[in-house]
Amino acid sequence: MSTLAEKSKVKTVTDPKVDAAAKEKLVTARIGLLLRQPFFGNLATRMNLINADAWCPTAATDGRRFYYNSQFVNSLPLKQLEFLVGH
Repeated sequence: MSTLAEKSKVKTVTDPKVDAAAKEKLVTARIGLLLRQPFFGNLATRMNLINADAWCPTAATDGRRFYYNSQFVNSLPLKQLEFLVGH
């Protein structure tokens, strides 16, 4: 059996192609949000995109950074991703 401490040491390695596709999709969603909802789009474009596959199953933000799970992002249609970024 592995302990919680051992599990936390395991790093998740994301395929660079999957991460690049997710980042491209997020950039496209932010641009769409900027065109449709300029206030929220402006806020969204200021956040740094950070891959958080190791600890985040969906997406999160602290107001300065946008953390995302690349598989989750790639599974969403663009309109839902726009809502996620604006939310």
